[in-house]
Amino acid sequence: MYKRHGEDVVEHLYVLSDLTILFFFVAATCIYSLLLYNVLRFTVGRLRLPTDSYFGITIIGTLVSISAILLAFTLIQAIGTTQKIDNQIANEVTIMELLDEKLLILKIDSVGKIRAGLLAYVRSVVEDEWKTMAALEDYPKTQKLYDDILHEFYAVQPNNSLEGEVLSEVRSILDDLTKARYMRLSLAGKNMPKIFWVGIMFLFTVNIVQFFFLTNRSNYSSFILTLHMSSLGILLGLVFIYDHPFIGESGIKSDSFVKVLHRMEARYP
Repeated sequence: MYKRHGEDVVEHLYVLSDLTILFFFVAATCIYSLLLYNVLRFTVGRLRLPTDSYFGITIIGTLVSISAILLAFTLIQAIGTTQKIDNQIANEVTIMELLDEKLLILKIDSVGKIRAGLLAYVRSVVEDEWKTMAALEDYPKTQKLYDDILHEFYAVQPNNSLEGEVLSEVRSILDDLTKARYMRLSLAGKNMPKIFWVGIMFLFTVNIVQFFFLTNRSNYSSFILTLHMSSLGILLGLVFIYDHPFIGESGIKSDSFVKVLHRMEARYP
């Protein structure tokens, strides 16, 4: 599948450190503010409108506050989504390790094949599937490995009542693991729609235009405008950092799966 140019730019930005991304957004916001302000200054700067300092301060402060509140609310939502994914992954690896420990109790020959399949599945999550978590894509190999585990397990027949009870417990754990897996996959590729970024750009533009018309047109005014917009640029950069939970320096890594994989390998065979 071919990616659009915008998506390539986004991926290149996430290669940078979080601090660098913040500096980038602050710089981009300030440059855009200065460019638009000076374009207005040299094109319609001769227009003289009635001025009212109190009215200007009130209007400018209101719009800046609206922009800041929107960005702050969006940032809280993005951080909340990241924490939700973290909790979901912690739950999944806990269930996965419990499943492996329960399988160790069973002395049925076919269970060894199931454990080997479980190891292969976790390894595939780490090495293959995790690369696709940033996008709304599936990794067929990992899904097939998981399906094979289910088919192998439901084909197991207990030799006595004790094994039957353990198999019943394992079946319940496997059901929980299936729910946890699909819950994690449902959270893949979560990010703000493009209309959000268009709306923010519109708010920033309106803010700059009204600042231009409601204040004295001078270098000092452009400096104050730059300060205002740089604060909004920091919020915008933070939203961008947390917008894609699975990529970037602050993105969720597969470390939890790697740790459980090492513990499972230590218990195998």
